Amino acid sequence: MDAPARTIDRGESTWSVHEVDARDVPGTRGSSCLIFESPEAVRRAWVFPAHWRELDDDSLWLVGERAPRLAAALEARKVELTSAIQRSMRDLYTAQVLVKRAQEVASENIEARLQLADLLRSCRSERQALHEAVAVQASRLRDAGVNVDDAGTLVASAVQAAGVQMKADSRSVSQMLRDANRWCAFAYRVA
Repeated sequence: MDAPARTIDRGESTWSVHEVDARDVPGTRGSSCLIFESPEAVRRAWVFPAHWRELDDDSLWLVGERAPRLAAALEARKVELTSAIQRSMRDLYTAQVLVKRAQEVASENIEARLQLADLLRSCRSERQALHEAVAVQASRLRDAGVNVDDAGTLVASAVQAAGVQMKADSRSVSQMLRDANRWCAFAYRVA
């Protein structure tokens, strides 16, 4: 890729400008670069137009003059981009962790909903069984000649004892007592 050099006269110096293959240059910023050489200095331009040979001397000189400023600006931009990419990667990782946790929570939520549905079915079934048991006992007590108040007391005592045996919380026991009293009174009224 080494091409014939052009020369540019700038002040008291003559500069030789040529394009070189830069693929094996440590820290390369491109596959080729322009080299500006004078007896006093050497400059390397990584950013240059493909038609650099066709530029007039002043325009070509500006390519070499801008090269250090462009390199510094590109390096600063590279640092900014690297930092932005690192932040983006951290944010992406955080988002992936959050998505995974959200999926886990959603799965746990589904499992909890299924368990809740099972508990509600079981609760309804047990409540229905309690209702039937109270109705049967209230009918037996009524048939045995026990008055409604005494029957309510007996049923309430049995429900209270069952609640203690099941280690039910006081709110649940209170609800069962209210229901049992209502069912017992209803069994006496329908007779």
